[in-house]
Amino acid sequence: MKRFVKGIACAVLTAALLAGCGHKSEPDTTAVYIRKDGSVASAVYEPFDTKVYSKDELKEFVEDAVIAYNQKNAGEAAAYGKDADEPLSLVISSLDFSDGNAVLKMEYASCDDYMQFNKSEGSLLQMASGTVAGAKEAGIDLSSFEFLNSDGTDSISGGDLDDGYYVVFVEGTSTIMVEGSIRYATADVTIEDKDTAQVSSDGTLSCIVFK
Repeated sequence: MKRFVKGIACAVLTAALLAGCGHKSEPDTTAVYIRKDGSVASAVYEPFDTKVYSKDELKEFVEDAVIAYNQKNAGEAAAYGKDADEPLSLVISSLDFSDGNAVLKMEYASCDDYMQFNKSEGSLLQMASGTVAGAKEAGIDLSSFEFLNSDGTDSISGGDLDDGYYVVFVEGTSTIMVEGSIRYATADVTIEDKDTAQVSSDGTLSCIVFK
């Protein structure tokens, strides 16, 4: 069960989760969804065997992990937004069982919350997002990154990016989905659709720029 909860970095977003960002069908690959406001949505499909543990046991395990995180970070002992007086750092959107899978959907207030909760047990080692202007203000030298456009036909220095664009920095392996359209990405990123990219990096930061 621990691998299920902490493996949220290997996430599959359902059609309902993506209803507002242009997807017409449910994706069938692992992914993490980054919004422009910095919040993160994820879901994970995990094969579920009732011989190993029951649905109620899994539900209790997941809820206890989220409650403990929120109590430590937000001062609220709750696993669901409706049960809290203030916005939570992490909430369970739903936990369903279908076609032999347990399907857990989660909402995180920020990339930092995502990384703190998953720690080193997920497939992502680092993840951060914000505007290009915000990255510059934080002291990140974007000129050290070279980007290709979404077609792979032209390159641009990170120092020449529009300040209004959004950027995601990632180290690790995952499918990254964004709220908007991908404009540029570093060469180690494979852009699969207007808002979907595959990232696999170890020891270096991959970058995706979107608007």
